[in-house]
Amino acid sequence: IEDFRALGLGHILALSGMHLAYILLFLRWILKPIRYSRLEILISCFTLIVYLNYLDFPVSFSRAVSMYVLYSLANFFRYRISSLSIYLLLLLFSLGLWPSLIWDISFQFSFLDVGGIIYLWPVREKNRMKVKYFGAKIFNGVMDLFFVGFFAQLTLIGLSIYYFQKFAVTGVL
Repeated sequence: IEDFRALGLGHILALSGMHLAYILLFLRWILKPIRYSRLEILISCFTLIVYLNYLDFPVSFSRAVSMYVLYSLANFFRYRISSLSIYLLLLLFSLGLWPSLIWDISFQFSFLDVGGIIYLWPVREKNRMKVKYFGAKIFNGVMDLFFVGFFAQLTLIGLSIYYFQKFAVTGVL
């Protein structure tokens, strides 16, 4: 673990939105017969909440699961809501219930990271390759992965330097 941290890759081991995406891919594969149904939403939300409880509620994974559950419940009730609205609602709710979280490093990194990605993502959307052939889909997927990491690192430069007195360029990986 220390070797990962020294290289600036410690975030790979942290439970976060990336791990949630893998879990959701697995759940969607299992729930394929009922895909896009309200039952799928309920089962996936319930499964994630049980898993979150099992993990003892780590901050970054709690934020990721909470955002997913809020977004899914909005879809369940056929209510359209933006990622930014969910993010701000969750941020205010978390700080309203636990004001001391403002001093928690995990909370700061997790919320600043996601806020930066949400804020900067329209830049990526505007520059997405518009061609509809198979190679363009792969290229766009790879570039999406790169830009999520890049936007996250760009957002966290100041906080990383403040807390750790260094910034790892390899963290974009």
